[in-house]
Amino acid sequence: VMRFPPYVKWALGGLLAVLLLGAALAAWLARPAALRADLAAGLSERAGRQVTIGALRYRWWPLGEVELRDVAVAGRDPGSPPLLSLGRLRVQLGTPTLDLLRGGEPRAVRVTDLEADDLALELAIDAAGRGNWEDVLDALVEPPAVAPAVDTGPALAIEIDRLAAHDLDLHLVDARDGSDQRLREVRIDATALRPAGGLGRLVAAGLLERKGHPPVSLQADLTQVTWEAPRSAFAAGSGRLVAGPLNVAADTISGSWAAPLQLRAHVVVAPFAPRPALALFGLPLPPTTDRAALAELAVDTRLLVAGTGLRLDELVVGLDGTRLTGNVVRSTEGGSPAWGFRLQADRLDLDRYLPPEQPDEAAFEIPWSKARETRAQGTLVVGELKLAGITFRDANLLLRTGARGLEAARQ
Repeated sequence: VMRFPPYVKWALGGLLAVLLLGAALAAWLARPAALRADLAAGLSERAGRQVTIGALRYRWWPLGEVELRDVAVAGRDPGSPPLLSLGRLRVQLGTPTLDLLRGGEPRAVRVTDLEADDLALELAIDAAGRGNWEDVLDALVEPPAVAPAVDTGPALAIEIDRLAAHDLDLHLVDARDGSDQRLREVRIDATALRPAGGLGRLVAAGLLERKGHPPVSLQADLTQVTWEAPRSAFAAGSGRLVAGPLNVAADTISGSWAAPLQLRAHVVVAPFAPRPALALFGLPLPPTTDRAALAELAVDTRLLVAGTGLRLDELVVGLDGTRLTGNVVRSTEGGSPAWGFRLQADRLDLDRYLPPEQPDEAAFEIPWSKARETRAQGTLVVGELKLAGITFRDANLLLRTGARGLEAARQ
């Protein structure tokens, strides 16, 4: 009789155990309906809402791939639409399954493709200011009652080569003010996404619809974005936001999302027609004596946001051929906001921007009460100023707003 050394017996026994375990696991995984039901039940229990999954498809070897279809999270109230519905979610792993089973360090998972299609969110805020999604988030982020006794090792480092989301629909209704907004036809594409550190590029686009206003197309593009969670810091090489006729570009972006919020950037607003652009966002401008006034506006500045404070340094504004330079500061010291400014203009024809002498019934009423409520003071130096038909050279004005409205005095 052939006798085997003990280590050979142990090796054969271990191999047999692994084969039996693998066979049991394969038998369970070969039942997608059961796996889908277990996954939906687990998510329902964790979220505190019923979660349904229409279909589940997966492949584990040599690279893992999972696809979910027709996923839904029930609404908060009976009869309400689903809080979330998702047509398709697909995850393609780039890390071999054998490496994931092997364990060890570093524990990194590479996702080559993360795709989501037909995602819809029905969000609502009640009169008390509570959102219909908050109980779900509270349940998902609630820490375990008892800390795990076993050390699970270092956290997974996830790297996503490509993230794509198409045909997203976000609907928000606010009972506090009756607002109804929808962001639809949203497309998001991101590359080199590292949840723990940054992303290479993010491109997003969609259509904003608000009750009582025409729709506005939105586009955003960010490159070389980084963040550091321990320091609550972020930075980006460049960014662009297009909202209807507004085209805003920024570079050398940096800041912190920890309170108070901080943001620094060089911002450039491409020339646009301010009257129709602001009307699109529900901010109509008053009529002017010269109907051709307010035809073109462009801005270039260094922006600094710190909490509720604001600075616009190296400000350059182009308005209808007038070049305005200087700086503007918004401070909240003392409890109420106050504005300060030092501005210079090459020439300015104020007669063009005054209200018409005989406004029609639909004329815009200038809100002088707002000027009384706003504290602002600064200087305006104009090389050539025209007012009431009179031209002033090298006008140096002190402007102030307060309880008596708008005041102006020559210096």
